Amino acid sequence: MSTSLRSPTLELCICRPAPDLPDADFRKALRAADDFLAGRAGFEGRELLYSASSDRWIDLVRWASPDAAEAAMDDFGRVEALQPLACRLVDVTMLRLSRLPDLAVSGKAAGAGDAPVYEVIAYRLKPGIDDADYRRTLDAFGAATADLEGFLGRDVFLDASSGTWAEVVRYADQAAVDRLAPVVMSLPEAAAAMERIDAATVEIHFATQVRLT
Repeated sequence: MSTSLRSPTLELCICRPAPDLPDADFRKALRAADDFLAGRAGFEGRELLYSASSDRWIDLVRWASPDAAEAAMDDFGRVEALQPLACRLVDVTMLRLSRLPDLAVSGKAAGAGDAPVYEVIAYRLKPGIDDADYRRTLDAFGAATADLEGFLGRDVFLDASSGTWAEVVRYADQAAVDRLAPVVMSLPEAAAAMERIDAATVEIHFATQVRLT
């Protein structure tokens, strides 16, 4: 399995379907989105996730550039089959982010299970925190986690216009999440990162990949 989201641009959508949208119609629209994306210039891949604990769908769409993502978004709302996704989602977080390759971490892919778990986090920093200082903090945090068994990797993204950061962390399986959570949280490097984050802005979800049929 891939352990990195290597595309320069990531569109991150976290949402729920509206209560009156039938599940079959929602999934049909998700499949239509696959067809729509496959023909777009600059499209580099998609990971569709679902978090049972928070009842959220998470769409990670990878693009070669912000311009490619913008062009697709301009056309998205004009495709009838995609209207349930354009108009009937609730609790939506939508971000277009740039990947920070210097902060990517590749962990131990050996032993990856059949159902890797994604930890998707979006947040902003506390007022006055310098971006360069935070990057150094994240770099140290990544180095401290790279050799943990069951940790597959981490990619970091930033929307400079809004100051929103996002991290996509991958674990081998749920057992790895349960085992590593207390270990990671006890690291001084983790404490240093959390001290710089505005806790009121944090959105976090643990999710697994969905295969549409």
